[in-house]
Amino acid sequence: MIREGNFADVVVFDAETVCDRATFDEPHQTTAGLEAVVVNGTTIIRDGTPVESLQEPLPGRYLKYGRDD
Repeated sequence: MIREGNFADVVVFDAETVCDRATFDEPHQTTAGLEAVVVNGTTIIRDGTPVESLQEPLPGRYLKYGRDD
């Protein structure tokens, strides 16, 4: 449930046009069909374009994968 005080990530995309445009030769390409990405209330992609004015600390938390030993 999305509500104030909760952690939430939201991705708004067009299912008909979403696709990855990155290639081996040009890996740093934006994804087509993404309208917006919001991480913990901070918009990081707006109108399909990454927001350049993000400040530290960046929103979100990392996910730890693997064993702890």
